[in-house]
Formats: sequence, structure tokens, C-alpha cells
Amino acid sequence: MTYLMLGEDTPETQELDFNHYSSFINEDRPERDDLDWIIYAAKVPRYGEYAQRMQDSLAQYKEQAKKIQVLFNQHLSNFGTIHLPANGLVIWITLNKPQSMMSSIPALRKLGIFKQENNPFLKPTDIVDGIRIGFAYPNAEIWNEVFAVMAEHLKAVLN
Repeated sequence: MTYLMLGEDTPETQELDFNHYSSFINEDRPERDDLDWIIYAAKVPRYGEYAQRMQDSLAQYKEQAKKIQVLFNQHLSNFGTIHLPANGLVIWITLNKPQSMMSSIPALRKLGIFKQENNPFLKPTDIVDGIRIGFAYPNAEIWNEVFAVMAEHLKAVLN
């Protein structure tokens, strides 16, 4: 199966300030054996500021996924099926009818959503079965434009 890869599944900017986290260099930590430190490291993400940031990020990405689903329903529901993640930053769209997406690539590239390095094996003659959307970046407004471009492409191909 061939998928067109769009978007990014890692945020473009990171707001984490690691200066506020404890240092784990040997002189800063109490005496513990290695197993104790492994157990501690596994538990740290569940508590405190890190856990709150993680929950906030997951809530933000779930909201972003919902917005993308609404946009999909507005523009592309006649052409495929959307598969939302339980967790993670990737949405899969399966096309009802696999086809070439090459004529839409220039417009998608202009919107900054298509990058050749994310599609290293995609050839102009390839028939695409679906679309992989990394939705950590960009925002919903850009996805609205992207889906409109894709809908126009799919309408033209089917007619």
C-alpha cells in the first residue's frame, strides 16, 4: 500500500524549559542503586509538572484531531474514511478509490504540507491508497486549505 505523507507528527516548536528540572548528575542525587533509579525514572512522568504538561498536550492534540475530523467531513468524506488515533499525532485516511495524487502535489507543497523528504519512495506514477496526516503541525486553518485542495483534485480525477 502506498500512502501520501502530509504534515508533521512532531511539533515545530518545543516550549519545554529543561532548566527547571532536577539534575541527575551523581553528586545531586541521593544514594540509590541502579534498579531504584530505573523505577524512579519510570514513575516521574506520572507526577508533577511533567505529568500536567503531558495531559495538557494530549488534550490539545485530541482537540486538534477533532477539528481535522470536522474538516475531513466537510471536504473529503465522499472520497475516503478517516481513522483517528486513540493516542499519537497521526491520522490515516483511506481512499475509497486508490489513485494518483501527483497533480495536487504542487499546491500541497506551496501550503507547506508536502515535503519530499517525508515521501522518499513516492513516484509520479504511484497510485496512492491513502493519506497519512501528521497533525502536530500545521494548524487547523492550514488543514482546511489542504483538504479543499485535495477535494478539488479528487473531484477532477473522478470526473
